[in-house]
Amino acid sequence: RNDRTVYGSLSCSTYRRYGKERCSSHYITYDYLIEHVTTKIYKLIELSKLGEKRFTQKIIEKTSLIKSKELICNNLQRLLRRQEDITILVKKMFEKYINDKISESKFYELDTIYDLEKQDIKKTIKIIEEKISTINLQINDISTFYLMISKYDQIIDLTREDVIRLIDRIIIKERKGSNKKRLVEVCYTLIGKM
Repeated sequence: RNDRTVYGSLSCSTYRRYGKERCSSHYITYDYLIEHVTTKIYKLIELSKLGEKRFTQKIIEKTSLIKSKELICNNLQRLLRRQEDITILVKKMFEKYINDKISESKFYELDTIYDLEKQDIKKTIKIIEEKISTINLQINDISTFYLMISKYDQIIDLTREDVIRLIDRIIIKERKGSNKKRLVEVCYTLIGKM
């Protein structure tokens, strides 16, 4: 609407929907929210003026995608090593079985245990590879977001189209602690929250 004075404040939808058992009654003024979101977007516009490479690096640092990817890759390497270890153990166990150093029942028992572990590892590896590809897609999406935000020189008035184009959702947390500051998380389109 053109008449923005209609919206004095925005109240918590969780409280309205579920009541006191899920959330306390809290709200945020529309003017504060617009000011906060405009400031955040303006910072991104200023960051985009540094160039695509620097913009991408800064966003990756703020969203900690590289750290997540490194942790996931380390976990993947650990699982791949364990998979190789299991293969070696099964070969050694088979040699002992052939040379009558272990019984047939013990061989089949251990073989079953190792097979189950190997199957679990394969499932986990598949999940981890999907996570890595998702992170790579997110990194590529940062470049797309850069193209969207670099079109702006500055935002004087936040329009509905700007909000739809740049912002996925806004999460307003309850006030916590003695200073009673409210946390407003802005989740951007394609790059998420920072």
